Amino acid sequence: MTSSAADMIAEFQVMYLIGVLERLSTLGFLAAPPYNISQEGIDTFIRLDENRYNLYTDSSQVKELLRVLLKSENGVDDPELLDNMFSLVKDYIYNRERIVKFGLSQQFA
Repeated sequence: MTSSAADMIAEFQVMYLIGVLERLSTLGFLAAPPYNISQEGIDTFIRLDENRYNLYTDSSQVKELLRVLLKSENGVDDPELLDNMFSLVKDYIYNRERIVKFGLSQQFA
C-alpha cells in the first residue's frame, strides 16, 4: 500500500469515528456534539458507514484513535472516560440498528 493510500485510509478512519460520535450525540447517548460536521462530512460518513466493518483492522485501532481524539479535543487522558466511550462506539459499529432504535425510542418516548 502506498503512503498516500495509507494516509487516505487513516483519514477515513478518523472521519468515520467523528461521525459515530456525532451520531451518538444526536441520539442522546453523549451530552453534546463533540464536533461540528459539514454536510459534505455527513455524506462521507454515510458512505463510510456502509463499509464500517472493513475500515479498521481490529477494535484496538478504534480505541487508540478515540483516545487521540479525546486527548486532542479536551486535553484530558481519562482511562475511564475512554473505556466508556469506546464501549459505546464499539457497540454502535457492531450493533448499529439496535443502538439507533433504542436511541430514537428514548427520544420519542
